[in-house]
Amino acid sequence: MIFKIILSALCLYLAFPNIINVYGFWPLAWFFAIPLFEILDGRSIKERCWTGALTGLLSYGLLVQWLWPVHKAGTVFFILALSIQMILFCALFLSFAYSWLGLVYVPALWVASELIRTWILRGFCWSVGYSQSFHPPLIQLAAWTGPYGIAFVIIFVNYCLYKALRTPSARKFYLLLALAAFAGTYAIGAGLVHGKRPGQSALSICAIQPNISSVTKSDPGAFDSVIEAQVNLTEKALFSKPADLIVWPETAFPADVLKDRAWYPRLARVAVFHRAFFLLGIVPFVEGKNFNGALLIGPKGHAQKVYHKQFLAPVSEYFPSGAVFSYLKNLLRFGGFEFTAGHQLGIFELWDPARPEFLKPPRFGAMICSEICYPSLVRRLAAQKIDFALVILNDGWFTQSAAIMMHAQNTIMRAVEAGFDIVSVGNTGFTARVSREGTVNFREELPLQREAYGFFDVAPSAPTTVYARIGDFFAKSCLLFVIMI
Repeated sequence: MIFKIILSALCLYLAFPNIINVYGFWPLAWFFAIPLFEILDGRSIKERCWTGALTGLLSYGLLVQWLWPVHKAGTVFFILALSIQMILFCALFLSFAYSWLGLVYVPALWVASELIRTWILRGFCWSVGYSQSFHPPLIQLAAWTGPYGIAFVIIFVNYCLYKALRTPSARKFYLLLALAAFAGTYAIGAGLVHGKRPGQSALSICAIQPNISSVTKSDPGAFDSVIEAQVNLTEKALFSKPADLIVWPETAFPADVLKDRAWYPRLARVAVFHRAFFLLGIVPFVEGKNFNGALLIGPKGHAQKVYHKQFLAPVSEYFPSGAVFSYLKNLLRFGGFEFTAGHQLGIFELWDPARPEFLKPPRFGAMICSEICYPSLVRRLAAQKIDFALVILNDGWFTQSAAIMMHAQNTIMRAVEAGFDIVSVGNTGFTARVSREGTVNFREELPLQREAYGFFDVAPSAPTTVYARIGDFFAKSCLLFVIMI
């Protein structure tokens, strides 16, 4: 039993970006649950709960072990929260006399457990479907169902293969079902990915990846040199090629630049000289409160709008309120940031009379770091008919490239779900353009954990996807089915 738990957890871990391969061994996701089903079938609820707890703690512990050096308490909370899904799935797993019912119930149960975890985490979504993010044909289903539809197919194939092993008399039937599900998903997705996109005016974005360590950024004595290094890299980039929009990553200016009389004029001159819009991550201080924000400077040097991050990362950016959390905060000697959450969407408009080729000013939505992990936020941006989205990141806290690429998987999934291009700009990476089909041009993508700059062209968005309009209807339907059973 222990061997099968370890095998299942290890396969799930390796299917995602890991210490061996930053892109993960994605095919393992289509097999990882077979040993788990072997354990669960015919077991008591007590045994199933223990199995779920052990499998969840081990698999998710491996998946997020890169967080441990950054925040030990946060890592423990995160692993426990993620493991809720595995415990629910295993506890409610049922063995059916009628195989067809199990073929629907088991993948529906997995989806339902992922959805419940998303609700518990207040919208933060983690799905086994993300393991396929670097293979666009396998994730096109997300435009209709979000990541949950992909998870359904993955668990369906796993269960079919398990039944093929357990039922020799019907082995061919189950193998054909598994093959049909995988091949059908891939074939339809490939057709959508390779469909031609109409030619449209593109906006050029200059992305700056300074690769500055978090230790250096938090050192007051290095403040000016950190900003100077980013200015120099920006000038170098723009003298090689012009751009319409300059983007710096999250907290690139780790203070309130609007109150800095020395640096704001300097940064404004960069925008004016190159006749470009300039978006940068800042830390605004408003009415006695700190925010994690993004500022847009116009090509004439004026501050046009500031966005305050809405979905803050628990423990690292704020500590939840309440007596219990207050006690834990003192016990753990919480030393993270104390940010306040914003309440408005980050919708920016790039109006420039010098660009007559744009019939209307391009509009984009801004997200900051972990916000890309919230499908509900991206759906709200899609409802505003934006042309593209930007996500600015600071993953400089993490030494493992696997952590950065897990973040990238979220960006890719959100692009497919919403139907618009997303440009990701990170301090240490992931810096690239993700198309609305979830494709990444690896020749354009900047190398991880290296100082670099890049140019990315984005085009106006396509019509809103089904998922952007109806949200988690598919996942909720799976939950309803499980309840009815």
